[in-house]
Amino acid sequence: ASPGTYGMKNAGVVLGGSPDILSALPDFPPSAIPRREAVILLENRIMSLLHCFPAREPEDEIERYRFFYQIARTYTDILAVSLCMTGDYRPGYRERWNFVSRDGGEDKHSLLRDERLRKNIRLGTVFKLNPRLDLYGASTASCRDRWLETARDAVTTWRKCETIRRGGAGEKSPLPSLSSLLERRQGGGGRSVDRLRAWKRMLEGYPLPQRIILIAKLRGKLGRIFPLEYVREQALRLLEELPAAGGPGQERGGEAAPFPSPRWMAAAREWASLWSEMVFGRKEG
Repeated sequence: ASPGTYGMKNAGVVLGGSPDILSALPDFPPSAIPRREAVILLENRIMSLLHCFPAREPEDEIERYRFFYQIARTYTDILAVSLCMTGDYRPGYRERWNFVSRDGGEDKHSLLRDERLRKNIRLGTVFKLNPRLDLYGASTASCRDRWLETARDAVTTWRKCETIRRGGAGEKSPLPSLSSLLERRQGGGGRSVDRLRAWKRMLEGYPLPQRIILIAKLRGKLGRIFPLEYVREQALRLLEELPAAGGPGQERGGEAAPFPSPRWMAAAREWASLWSEMVFGRKEG
């Protein structure tokens, strides 16, 4: 049971082929969507966001549209994930926003209480329904600042969802760090032998020297985590280096380090490209 399957079953439209194809999909309530599926949805969106970091301000309309499309998608998925966590997922951008703004209420959806976050979710929803650049055109923030704000919101939501999924502390307790939550992970479902086979298939595409280096880095993780889970985990670790809101860079040894560093940019491109290859069968630029 996943948000995508629920959406196809309850709001899908058959464009070709048998009109009964949707009836073959399992029927289940939104409350049956596992919280782990919600977290995976957000992790995949973070991977797409990682790939679109603006090293410079987009110069033409197409570049700007592509950038703001990723920003909008991140916020609409933050809403989708938040509803999954309470068993209230709805298919459709407008339906989700209408539900949480009219029927959901802030008491139940504590993940969405922040007014700034709700404003960005609403803006992303409007953009997805009617993608116009002027919706973001009034903002004085640079695309870099917009990306940083979006990435922080995605990471904070991930930390909250992962904490809830593990039966963690309530709202008033300190939120665990991203790294501590990742360290407590035991990998997804499946057997160790299936994970090892998945790694074998992936590593066969690497030259022997790179294969040896990667195996050394993985140490005891080959049987614990699937390759795609590992890639998403490494991308999340990169986002621990985001500068704090309002700061010029990550504090290190009392000094503000510039963000992003060349090492960060190279790692971001590497993990985003590898994720794209594993999910879509193609590498990104």
